[in-house]
Amino acid sequence: MSGYSAEYYAKNRERFKAYRANWLKTHPEKQRQYDADRQTKRREFLLRVYGGQCRCCGETNSVFLEFDHIYNDGWAERRNGRSTSVNTLMRDFQKFGVQLDRIQILCANCHTAKTKLGMCDRSMHRPTSTSLESCSMEQPTCQQTLTLN
Repeated sequence: MSGYSAEYYAKNRERFKAYRANWLKTHPEKQRQYDADRQTKRREFLLRVYGGQCRCCGETNSVFLEFDHIYNDGWAERRNGRSTSVNTLMRDFQKFGVQLDRIQILCANCHTAKTKLGMCDRSMHRPTSTSLESCSMEQPTCQQTLTLN
């Protein structure tokens, strides 16, 4: 914002707020669509930044990919009133950069296995078109075995 624009906005802040509130009341569907599009773009960007595939099994379909707190500390963030949404991840990325020591991408199956079983055993997965090499996760939470029947 140029100096003039910032000054003009500061002097007319209430007018701008009233206009925005009125616009939101009369165009809620446009705002919902805008928010959904922005959320999708941010998620796709963050998936690319963090590697774009499941760190355990290599799944690349973004529909199945989720963000995982490597040390299972997402509950601590939520308890402290901090959201763990894509918007929060985006804000953290802008502030701190990529946090590969804290966040990783897992597919829904691997994420659920890690959360509920404490490990991801790839033998539970059906083969996909992605790599079936041994698990690339380096944390002790991943059992690095692959058995295909």
